[in-house]
Parts: sequence; structure tokens; C-alpha cells
Amino acid sequence: MRNFLIPLAIVFSFNACIPPGKLNESIERSNKLANSQDKLKSELSDSVKAYKQNEKAYRQRIIQLEDSISHVIKSCADSQTQPDKTTAYSNEPQHVIYFDFDKYNLIDSSFHILSTVIGFLKKNDDYNCVLQGYTDIEGPEEYNLKLSENRVASARNYLLSYGISANRITGSFFGKAFVRIETIDREANWRNRRVEIFLTRK
Repeated sequence: MRNFLIPLAIVFSFNACIPPGKLNESIERSNKLANSQDKLKSELSDSVKAYKQNEKAYRQRIIQLEDSISHVIKSCADSQTQPDKTTAYSNEPQHVIYFDFDKYNLIDSSFHILSTVIGFLKKNDDYNCVLQGYTDIEGPEEYNLKLSENRVASARNYLLSYGISANRITGSFFGKAFVRIETIDREANWRNRRVEIFLTRK
């Protein structure tokens, strides 16, 4: 019994050395530090998530800009020579513009391409423009069909606003049919969200 009482006496004596106010203050400070640590972990997790999302968006935009640059280079080369007016209607479009996910408004990379098309049509009255709209494979077929129609309308309206006659522009839309890339990866799927532009002789 004596051996059991000695440790208890030591514990009571130790607790008695800590003023109650100081003990409560230490506990409160410890709780605050724990809460701060949890908050920092949450903020760090949110920052990492936002960084990854921004990185994906920037990567997609870089690819779009690279594609736009390639069209600019091609257009500059074409402008040095007269167009080949014997070229038959091809399954490969001369130009392609792209759209953001579930959107039909024109993006920055589209304007230069459409301006190139406008310049060509104004210099070559014997050519017409054919627009063909598409979406990626996400979403219902009927919804995507309407979305592809709106994308064609956006491109057509831009051409009209710069003086291209309506009777020189024809359009068709196919929704998620005829995808360029068979993928369910949204990052790669942007290549399917497009309007293909054909310049065809009358």
C-alpha cells in the first residue's frame, strides 16, 4: 500500500506546481495551434488542386496557340503565291477553329484564322466557304447537335460581320459524330470541339 501511495503523491505534487490559469492557457494555445495546422493543411490542399487545374488549362491553351501559329505560318506561305484554283474539294479542311468545353463563343485563337479566311474570300470571288461544326463525345446527342449548330453560327456571323455575302457561306453540323480523336480524356478532347472551314471553288 505504501508503494502505491508514493507515485500518487508525486503526481498530485506535480499538478499542484502548475497554476490552473497557466494550465488552461497552455491547453487553449495547443488547441489553437492544432486548428491552425488543420487550416494550413486545408489551404495547401486547395492550392495544390488549383495549381493542377490551372496547369491543365495552360497546357491546353499552349496546344491551341501552337495550332494557331501553324495556321499563321501556312497562311503567310499561301499569301506569297496565287491559290491553286484547280484544287478539288477535299475531305481535309483548309482551316480549323476550336471551342472551349460546352461553349460556342469564339476564342482568341479563332479570330486570326477567320480573318485569314475573310481576306482570301475578298480576294477570290470565285470561292465559297463551307463550315462544318462538331462537338466532343460528352453529353447527349441532341444537345451536342444543337451545340455544333451554334458553333457554326458563331463562325458564320463573324464572316458576315466583315462583309462576306451570306450566299457564299454554307454550314452543316454533326454533333459528336466524326470525332477527330477517339478519347474520353477532356484534356485531349478539345480537338473534337471544332468548326472545320473549307474554301471551295464555285
